[in-house]
Amino acid sequence: MKKRLLALLLIVVILTGCGNNKNINSTNNNENKEENEKIENYKDGMYEWQVGKYILKTKTNIMKYIDGDVWNANEMAMELGWDPYAYSSDGTNIGNQDNYKISPKSKTPPYYLNDTIFIRPEYSNNNNYFSVWIKGERRLYTVEAEQSFGERKYKINNSEKSKYSLETIVIFTYAIENTKPSELNNPFENVLYLYDRKNQIYRYDK
Repeated sequence: MKKRLLALLLIVVILTGCGNNKNINSTNNNENKEENEKIENYKDGMYEWQVGKYILKTKTNIMKYIDGDVWNANEMAMELGWDPYAYSSDGTNIGNQDNYKISPKSKTPPYYLNDTIFIRPEYSNNNNYFSVWIKGERRLYTVEAEQSFGERKYKINNSEKSKYSLETIVIFTYAIENTKPSELNNPFENVLYLYDRKNQIYRYDK
């Protein structure tokens, strides 16, 4: 009899614990939702960003990856499924997959979605820009703006040489969220001002 009572008590305790876990998870989800709803540009599950005359929507809260004047691009790219350092610029594998994230060879590497397509952030000739490439074939598209466009500049992964505006970071995030290697698509065809159709170069400061 005592054994049966103990068994019943044990079952009640286990069930009560499960119920508490569900309540805790539910509370956490509600808190996350409420926290997002407090963010001014969060609407209907997406973040809205003003980029020149454009409004772009991302699933990613970009500000989560900005620490002071540093944009943690590597962390964001990896969480969205793009790998920095996994391949060299010609698409060959650099080396040990367990070590490349720990010992990066460059602070502004190309980001690979797989061994077919990669995106490369760059900074030169008074421009902020990045390009998306199909390995060994061609450039899919380039997006750029004057360095002076956008008020605040952020270091990419704490690199002193490369500084991107918030607008550039928004565009970059939009690109890695919406470029699909299976389709080899260009997500900017109907979004940004196109000034060189032949070379697929887009600008967002026009």
